[in-house]
Amino acid sequence: MPLNTSFGAYESVADSFESALRSHPELDVDDEIRVHLARLYGTEHEKVLDLVAKQPDLGRRLDPGNLDIVAQAVFAVAEEAAVDLADVLDRRIVLGTLGYVQPAAVRATAEAMAQVTGWSAELIDAQCQSYLAKQDKIQAVLKPYR
Repeated sequence: MPLNTSFGAYESVADSFESALRSHPELDVDDEIRVHLARLYGTEHEKVLDLVAKQPDLGRRLDPGNLDIVAQAVFAVAEEAAVDLADVLDRRIVLGTLGYVQPAAVRATAEAMAQVTGWSAELIDAQCQSYLAKQDKIQAVLKPYR
């Protein structure tokens, strides 16, 4: 039996991408994002799209230059047991793996997580400040090598 996040429910990876393109045709989600979700989540991409179907604003990108959407942060908390901002940004979605994450995207991710966690405004701020401070330390270490 394949893992639920594998492509095992499909004949091929291409079939998974096709499924993502056809799923929820009423949603205003770009094809590029749909394939991104299928690539990241395998058979679970449907659950992320289901979140957008229930709450269309979850289809917004977390950062204009990246394919990750708000629903992915919600999914990370609700379905993958992510507990803090660094876990979501650096391990559950692509955004944090690409380098420096813009403060607006950090905040958007924290606010998305708050929909599930119930974080207060103060806790959202604390999560953002902690992530940005760690990111700044990493950037300072990398600066001489650029």
